[in-house]
Amino acid sequence: VRGSLSPEGFDFERFMRWQGIYVVGGVSNPERLSLQHRPEGFRLDRALEQWRQYLRAEVRTLLSAPYDAVFLAMVLGQRGDLTPAVQQSFRASGTTHLLVVSGLNVSCIAIGVFWIWRTLLRLVRSWLPRSWYPGWRPTPIAAVLSMPPVLLYCSLVGWEVPASRAALM
Repeated sequence: VRGSLSPEGFDFERFMRWQGIYVVGGVSNPERLSLQHRPEGFRLDRALEQWRQYLRAEVRTLLSAPYDAVFLAMVLGQRGDLTPAVQQSFRASGTTHLLVVSGLNVSCIAIGVFWIWRTLLRLVRSWLPRSWYPGWRPTPIAAVLSMPPVLLYCSLVGWEVPASRAALM
């Protein structure tokens, strides 16, 4: 790996060395590559990628083209399967923003999970004797419990900028 020679510029060579990468190459025919070793152990990024692939395969079995690609773009932010004709149709109609995972998606997850948790907590509170939960309020607890699913969804869609902004809000 060679870095640029510009003074005070980003030291790419040092950055790659810090990550344990010393050689970079290219392949002209990827079909000739074969996987020799798959790293063992749990890693969140691998688990999320496997989950994305599983969801992509399931959506493809349920929906026909081009609806599967539109669904994957709208819900999971995977725009790689969209044909140029479909992208042009969205551009022409001015609805390209629908293909981006944004605040609407994140807020639907947050509000849905919040509503479920609050309903369950209210139900549990109605069954318990009042002395067991002095000052216990379901709404703030449901708000805190709805954060992990939002973070999981944003991790699943790859923390795109609009989704990250919505999750922060």
